[in-house]
Amino acid sequence: MLESKDDKITLLSNYVNWLIAIAAIVVAIVTLLYGYWGRKIKESEENAKVLIQNLTEQERKITEAQTTINKIIQSGDYVRRVEEFELELKRMKEQNSAEFKKLNASIQQNYKETNTSLSEDSNQSSMPFIKDNLHTKSDIVRGDIFLANIIMSDNGRKVVRPFLIIQNDIGNKHSSFVTGIPLISNATPSPLSIPLKIEDREQFAAIPLITSIKKSDLEMHITKLDDSKLNEIEKAIAFHIGRANIDN
Repeated sequence: MLESKDDKITLLSNYVNWLIAIAAIVVAIVTLLYGYWGRKIKESEENAKVLIQNLTEQERKITEAQTTINKIIQSGDYVRRVEEFELELKRMKEQNSAEFKKLNASIQQNYKETNTSLSEDSNQSSMPFIKDNLHTKSDIVRGDIFLANIIMSDNGRKVVRPFLIIQNDIGNKHSSFVTGIPLISNATPSPLSIPLKIEDREQFAAIPLITSIKKSDLEMHITKLDDSKLNEIEKAIAFHIGRANIDN
């Protein structure tokens, strides 16, 4: 009977110990969670304080800026500056319009001079350029200048004039035609009339006269244009066909 009672007491004691152990574990877990979340809450509070400080500083700067703007508006300086800006904008528009009209007039004059020079050159014989007899038509490259039979008047009569090849070299090699610019002597420098020095003789590449002729119309090779002048002519062509501004 006593053993049975002792067994019950022992069993009860074991239950109590288990309950105490479980309670201790629960308390430990709660303590850990409280510590973790406590740190998180503290960090959040610190971040919130920093954010509030930043917002306060931004609000102060906005207030200062608004105060400055109000002072400018109230002082009348704002109105004066706006009026000055509008006047400057109007002046720039008028200046650009005048420059555009001047450029347009220059281009129109250039076309007229080119047509006049074309008529005068068609009545002149070709100048006695030195001919390069070693250069053949199969050797044509971009930038070459040939004497060529070119139709340069309304009556269809051909005249012999220097002719600058501007066609790409693939076409120069395989095509029976070549594209180029006749060189004229009676002209003035302009965006569409590029001065060239050909064997100490002043000639002008008349950009509006770009044309294609048969290779059979080429006579003899005179010289080859240097790259810098060829680039200048390329820019003038781009301007002529609307692919670039005159300043480019």
